[in-house]
Amino acid sequence: MSRRWHLVGVLLVGLVLLAAATVLDGWLPGDDDDPGSEPFVRTAGVGETVALRTMTVEVDSVSGSATISRFGSELASPGLWVVIQYTVTPRDENGALSAAQLTDRAGRTWSLHGRSKNLCSAGPPGVAIGCVAYFEVPPDAVSALHLRLAPAIEQRYDAIAEIDLGLTSDDAGEFGDADVLELPETTLGGR
Repeated sequence: MSRRWHLVGVLLVGLVLLAAATVLDGWLPGDDDDPGSEPFVRTAGVGETVALRTMTVEVDSVSGSATISRFGSELASPGLWVVIQYTVTPRDENGALSAAQLTDRAGRTWSLHGRSKNLCSAGPPGVAIGCVAYFEVPPDAVSALHLRLAPAIEQRYDAIAEIDLGLTSDDAGEFGDADVLELPETTLGGR
């Protein structure tokens, strides 16, 4: 009989601990509840230099077309290609920007999946790296695009650049009427 009461007591203690853990879990903040982990967003426009934690970045130019060409192969889009040339200069150690995405005012995001790419090789401190990112977007998004650039995919607690590309609906029309756009090459040592 005492063994049975011991087993009942262990089960009751287990249930009480499980209930206490459930209550505590509801009170503790979740993984997404840490506002301090958000990246530090540094905003700028085309042609303005942004100082990040380990490097500086500057968007040099923005162009677009319905068809781009890379290595002699044409890639047509049912929408538009937006091509961004930017310069990264690492400060104290080798570096590059590996994360890039476009966002618009409607909250839509275009990341580096599918046919969109970010071409940016690592370079030594103090040497400018000419990088290129290109994204496939619908024409209605062109007039509201912002580019986000970050050193790594993991952006918590880090500084990232958010660049207003300054494009208008007129630019979308020009991109749609443009000839095939040859993608520029990446460079080391400036453009």
